[in-house]
Amino acid sequence: MYPCFISNELITRWARAVRQHVGLPEHHFSLLRFCYTNNYMRYTEKDGKTFELPGGTKGIIFPSHPGGEQTIVRVEQHGVFPEKGYAINDRCTETIYMLEGTFTITINEVEHELNAGELIMILPGERHIIQGDGKSLDIITPSWDPSQNHHIVNGKDIKKH
Repeated sequence: MYPCFISNELITRWARAVRQHVGLPEHHFSLLRFCYTNNYMRYTEKDGKTFELPGGTKGIIFPSHPGGEQTIVRVEQHGVFPEKGYAINDRCTETIYMLEGTFTITINEVEHELNAGELIMILPGERHIIQGDGKSLDIITPSWDPSQNHHIVNGKDIKKH
């Protein structure tokens, strides 16, 4: 481990700010401060926020990296996302790693089958639809920002995310 040359006071202020920004409960403050001084961040499902989208997609979005570098999302899907139309990201790359099951991911009208143990990257600007039954771990870089995600139906952005 590399030595940490940041004062404990600065780390404490940083950890409080991060805790408040991502909405972590107070009892996670010490863990957040400890993890940062030891060069890692550790979260459990309790730290994440659950979500459910029309079409059969639900999951947990974990707190983003404090520097905005990435967001990790655990997804369970039984259906299609988006329910109608397609999704597109302005800035984020979505890397989808299949844990179990199979997804058919259509990117710019080309279908790709994704099975357990495989991954695919959906780059910014690519129209995509994800359908199937399974569980995945999604790594979003840079960190998830709903304002850069669009849900297009009949040529119109309906901003449901």
